[in-house]
Amino acid sequence: MKKLIFTAVLFVNISIGAAGQELDQYQYVRVPEKFDFLNEDNQYQLNALTAFLFEKFGFTALYEEPTPEGVQPCEILDANVHDESSIFSSKVYVTLRDCKKEVVFTSRTGTSREKDYKDSYHEALRDAFKSIEELQHSFSGEVVIDPVVSVEEKEAYEEASEVDSLPAEVIVDPVVTSEEREELKKPAKTRNRKTVAGTYMNGAVSYELKKTAVGFDLFKKGETEVFAKLINSGSGENYLYSSASGNGNAYFDAQGNLVAEYFDANSGQVITVTYRKDQ
Repeated sequence: MKKLIFTAVLFVNISIGAAGQELDQYQYVRVPEKFDFLNEDNQYQLNALTAFLFEKFGFTALYEEPTPEGVQPCEILDANVHDESSIFSSKVYVTLRDCKKEVVFTSRTGTSREKDYKDSYHEALRDAFKSIEELQHSFSGEVVIDPVVSVEEKEAYEEASEVDSLPAEVIVDPVVTSEEREELKKPAKTRNRKTVAGTYMNGAVSYELKKTAVGFDLFKKGETEVFAKLINSGSGENYLYSSASGNGNAYFDAQGNLVAEYFDANSGQVITVTYRKDQ
């Protein structure tokens, strides 16, 4: 029996390693705005969460974004989430298809018994992504070339391409001041996404907000590690917010300040942080 278990574990590890090596050829994963089993775009914020998790585990997610200039169709994998839920639990799994419409990766089936639909789908999806986390994906730089692309075009692409490696560690959010809490009582209004990138302040600490393919990255001024990620939502008014302190929601208020709200597991409270736009 022990020999059979060891053989099974060894086979799984070999399969994961082989799949990881194949996927290392790809940098980009396209996430659709709507999955087939959902009734509307980004329902339960599931599409935005999918894009965020691909970013978290080493890919560059294309969600609500056009194909970057110079990137060929066969350099992008198409992601999909499939629903196998029952009346008692949510069950989903993730697939990746290449430009030939062939499935090159299928994740484990993630499950959740949460009663709330959104919480249940989020937990199941994160469970499914454990398979992708195990791949330890790292783009090899070996571009997957469409057969019709010439050698000259490939060389030109390789010269222009630079792969950014984002660190996994982020910094804990600073303390919210009483003045910032008062600011939250004012009505919120989303600003044009093209104008929000720039410098923000939280107390005496300065931050830089930079646009990404799926939203924005927030950096502490002078540091290269990502402080927090903001992922576009289907509504266009809110963002999925993720930092070391927790995951939650973010938006821009009427004054252009960035407001983040997340649940802090240690205190059991919803924490609100305001990053003031530096005019």
